Amino acid sequence: MGYLRVVLCAALAILFQPLLKISLGRDIWNIVDVVVGIGLLISIWAKPRIKAN
Repeated sequence: MGYLRVVLCAALAILFQPLLKISLGRDIWNIVDVVVGIGLLISIWAKPRIKAN
């Protein structure tokens, strides 16, 4: 799960940085913003699962 989080954060950083222009249209960008915002809020409230070795 740790690698998935790293890949997801890297993908979001590339998506939201203005280095490359990604033209998705205003409606799609609004949806992306809401989905990412909800995902970030969930990640704040989610409790990490600690595995016992």
